[in-house]
Amino acid sequence: MINGIAITRLRNSEFSQLNSDVLALIQRNDPAALKVEEAYNLLKAENDELTVLLNPDKGSALTALLEAADDRRDHAVTGINLVVSGYVNHFDQATRGHALALLRNLGQYGSGNLARANYQSETAGISSMLTDWTTKPELAAAITALHLDDWKEELPWPTRSSTISICPAPRRSA
Repeated sequence: MINGIAITRLRNSEFSQLNSDVLALIQRNDPAALKVEEAYNLLKAENDELTVLLNPDKGSALTALLEAADDRRDHAVTGINLVVSGYVNHFDQATRGHALALLRNLGQYGSGNLARANYQSETAGISSMLTDWTTKPELAAAITALHLDDWKEELPWPTRSSTISICPAPRRSA
């Protein structure tokens, strides 16, 4: 004996699955041969709309922006490491001293591995590093002497843009 289904007691996802199962059953048996093609098409259209409403896009429009910002910051961290490493071999002793001071500081935060860290770890490391570069006179002087001010200004961009992630998500009207 087949029991009826109390459709009003089904949850949204159960109701959608029931509709999908009914549509699949009808499709396998040819809606035209069953003479239910018009009803099938109406149910399919309604079920497609229900599926869209029940399964909204889980991505964020901000994801691409944050990924691009993180990539840009990764390039800046890598560039600074490479420039500083190059200056370690400079012929001028003072320039070499500035490079060694920055290289030691970069080493405290992971040096070349900082760009490969996860977003939160990278942000924390860069924030601490920038604090060192502005509060410790020998590091501030090294940044200026090695002409890394532009590179330094590039680093906090994703940190400034991280406020994007706390913006409210767009709401769907019901």
